[in-house]
Amino acid sequence: MNAPATNSDLATLAAAAGGWQASEKDPGRGWTRFLARTILVVLLYYLLVVLSLKLRLSTSTLALLWPSNALLVATLALSSRRHWWIFLAAVIPAHVVALSASHPGPLWEMYQITANSVLAITCAALLQHFAVQELHFETLKTVLIFIAIAIVVPGVIGFAAIYPVIKFMPSAVLYAHGWSKDVNAIWLGRWITNSASFIVFLPTMLVCVAYGRSMFRGSSWKRVVEGLLLGVSLATVSYQVYGHVYANTDVPPTVFLIPLPFLLWAAVRFGPIGACLSITALVCISSWCAYLGAGPFLRSISIDRVTVLQMLWIMISVPVLCLAAATRERKVAVAASLDSEERFRHLFNAVPIGIALEDLDGKLLFANPALASMLGYTQEELTNMHCTQFADAEDEEEDWKSFQKMLSGAIRSYQLEKRYRRKDGARIWGRLNVTLLNSVGKPIRVLATVEDITEKRAALQELTLAHSELQQLTPRLISAQEEEKRRIARELHDDLGQRLSVLVMKLSVVEQSIPVARAREHAEIRKLMGELDELVTDVHNMSHHLHSSVLERLGLRTALRQVCRQLTTPDITINLSESDVPHTLPEHVSLCFYRVAQEALANAVKHSGTSRIDVSLGYSRHVLSMRIRDFGIGFDPMIRASGLGLVTMHERLKMIGGVFRINSIPGGGTEVEAEARIDDAGRTFEAA
Repeated sequence: MNAPATNSDLATLAAAAGGWQASEKDPGRGWTRFLARTILVVLLYYLLVVLSLKLRLSTSTLALLWPSNALLVATLALSSRRHWWIFLAAVIPAHVVALSASHPGPLWEMYQITANSVLAITCAALLQHFAVQELHFETLKTVLIFIAIAIVVPGVIGFAAIYPVIKFMPSAVLYAHGWSKDVNAIWLGRWITNSASFIVFLPTMLVCVAYGRSMFRGSSWKRVVEGLLLGVSLATVSYQVYGHVYANTDVPPTVFLIPLPFLLWAAVRFGPIGACLSITALVCISSWCAYLGAGPFLRSISIDRVTVLQMLWIMISVPVLCLAAATRERKVAVAASLDSEERFRHLFNAVPIGIALEDLDGKLLFANPALASMLGYTQEELTNMHCTQFADAEDEEEDWKSFQKMLSGAIRSYQLEKRYRRKDGARIWGRLNVTLLNSVGKPIRVLATVEDITEKRAALQELTLAHSELQQLTPRLISAQEEEKRRIARELHDDLGQRLSVLVMKLSVVEQSIPVARAREHAEIRKLMGELDELVTDVHNMSHHLHSSVLERLGLRTALRQVCRQLTTPDITINLSESDVPHTLPEHVSLCFYRVAQEALANAVKHSGTSRIDVSLGYSRHVLSMRIRDFGIGFDPMIRASGLGLVTMHERLKMIGGVFRINSIPGGGTEVEAEARIDDAGRTFEAA
C-alpha cells in the first residue's frame, strides 16, 4: 500500500506489507490485489464483530473485546487517504450482517457505523500525522504517541457521540439497546472498551503487517526454541492463573501478576514483536477464561466487571510496550555505538596520517600505526612517552606557546610545521594539528595529528630555488635581448644600411653613363633605385624599432611621439597627451616604458579593431605613469593568452620595481597601465 506523499516511513511500511492499493506499474494486477485485501478486511471485520458479540459476560452488556475497530484503524493507517472511503464503505455490510441477529434497527446501526467510522478516521489520521518515525513501535516516542491517541481519542469521540444520544433519546429506546440514562457509566464502558482494544490489538496488527515473513527470517534455531518455550510457558501460566487459580476465592487478586515476567521476557528478548504477540495472547486467554466465569475482579464490585478487566489489560500493556520500545532503542543505540567505535578504530588504524591522544601534560595515551611508523617506534613504545621526547628542541618553544594559548581558551586549535627526531636519529618534518577534547566544558584530552611533509618540504625548497633562479634569469634574458637588439640595429644601420646607400649611388652613376636615347634602360634603373630606397627605409625603420636612437638622444617623450606617428593609419587615430614629464629620465626607465608602449600599441592596432587609441604619459610625486587605452573588442584577462607580450611587459616593469595592470572587458575595450616610482637621484624603488 502506498502511503501519503508526506509520510515516507508509512510508504516504507506499506512496501514491506506488499502494497495495499493498485500498482501504477501493473494497474490490472494491482487492483486485483487491492480488491482481494479489501475482501479480506471485510471478512475479518465480520468475524471479529461476531466473536466480540459472543464473548460477553452474562452480567454485562459490554463486550469483552472489540478488535474490529482496531482492525479498521490499522487498515486506514496503512492506506492512502484517497482510498479510505472504499474500506469504510466496504465494512458497512459486514457490520449490518453481524448485528442482524440482535435486531438493533437501521437508525441504531447507522449511529454505530457513523461513530465507529469517525473514531477510526480520527485515530488513523493522527497516527499518520504524529507517528512519522515508524509504525513498528520500536521507539519510545512512537509508543507514547500511540498510547496518547489510543486513550484520548476514544474518550473524546465517545463522549461526543454518547452524550447527545442519552440526553435526547427516550429512555425506552436506550433500555432496548442495553443503555441507561447514566452518561458516565455508558461513556466510561465504551471508552475503556475501545481504548483497550486499540492498545492490545492495533500494535499487533501493525507490527505483523510491517514485518510480515521477515520476523522469522534469519532467526537461529536457538532463538526459535526460545520463542516457542516462551509462548508455551506464557499460555500455560496464563491459563492456570486466569482459568483455575481463581476457582478458589481465597486467592488474592495480585496473582494476576504472575504472567508479567513472561511479558517482560518477551519485551526484552524479542522487542516490539514479542511484546505485542505476548500481550495479545494474554488478553485472548484471560478473555476466554472470563467468558467461562473465571479470572480476577469478576466478583460483585461497584464498576462493571468487563471494564475492570479491560483496565487491567491497559495497565499491563502500556508498560510492556514502553519497555519493549526502550529496550529496542537501547539495543539500536548500543549497536550504533559499537559500529561507530569499530569504524573509528578502523579509521584510527588505517589512516595514513599519524594520530595521537595525549593527556594535558603531553604524555601519549594512544598512538596509531601511522605515527609509530613515521617516528620509527612501536605503538607500545610510544604509549606513555612524552611528546617532547621525539620533538626537535628548536621547535618546542613555538609549540609550547601555542599549546598554552589553546589551554587558556585564546585559540581553539593550532597548526604548525615542526621537526621530529626518529628513533634512528634521523629528522623529519611534520605538519602538526592540535585540538582539545572537552567534557562538560573542560578540556580532558589533547588530540594531535601529524602529517609527514618531509618530501613535500624538500620539493617545495627545490621549487622555491628554481623559482628564484628563474626570477634572476628573466632580467638577464631581457637585458640580453636588448643588447642583441642593439647589436642587430647597429649592424642594420651601420653596415647593411650603408651598403645599400652605396649601391643606390652606384646605380645613379650607371644611369648617368647610359645614353639618353636608351630610355628603356633608364626606366629600369630608376625602378631599381626606387625599390632600393624603400628597402633602405625599411631597414632604417627596423633598426629604430629594434633600438631607438631617438630614445637615447631625445628621451622618452619624443620617442613615444615617433611610435604613435609610425603606427597611425588612415583607419586608426592615436592621441598622445603628456603632463609634467621630465626631459631626462633614467635610461632603464625610459627603455622599459618605451618597450611597453611599443608592445601595447602594436597589440591594440593589430587585435582590438578600434579606430581610436589614447596614450597618456604623466609624472607626479615621483611616480611616472603611462596609460594606453583602446575602444575595441576587449578580452577576458582571466584567459591566459598564448603570446608572451603581456608577460614581457609585466616582467619589464617588475625589473624596475614598477607595477603593470591591464583592465579589459569583452566588448568594452582595453586599458594598459604602467607605473614606476623614481627618487630625486633618478633611481627606481618600491612600486607605486
